[in-house]
Amino acid sequence: MARIMFFVDGFNVYHSLKRNYPHYLWLNYHALASCYVTSRQSLQAVFYFTALAWWKPASTRRHGDFIAALEDAGVKTVLGRFKEKERFCPNCNQWFTGHEEKDTNVNLALFLYRQAHLDAFSRRTSWFSISHLL
Repeated sequence: MARIMFFVDGFNVYHSLKRNYPHYLWLNYHALASCYVTSRQSLQAVFYFTALAWWKPASTRRHGDFIAALEDAGVKTVLGRFKEKERFCPNCNQWFTGHEEKDTNVNLALFLYRQAHLDAFSRRTSWFSISHLL
């Protein structure tokens, strides 16, 4: 039986959903992954890679609730971080402090590599990116 894992880049999927399907923002990634697993396959894990926008308390609270719901459904969360970054606005000719997501893609790549090294999933199965479907 083929062993399947799903790796979700949370911000890519979030922004695709927000733009195209905002009513699906609270998508259950474990349930979605299960739809793509056949009777000849076994879902080993679903990993969700994201970061919390700590400077936005209301967004962070909602995101935390979403993470808790995903974890209750069996999704494993891997947190990255945000870094402050000075940015220039050409319209108002001013510098301001913005935020840049860090570590999510690196974490995803490292987890994928680690799971492959541990032989945690079948290597001869096809895979796809959820964000490409949206």
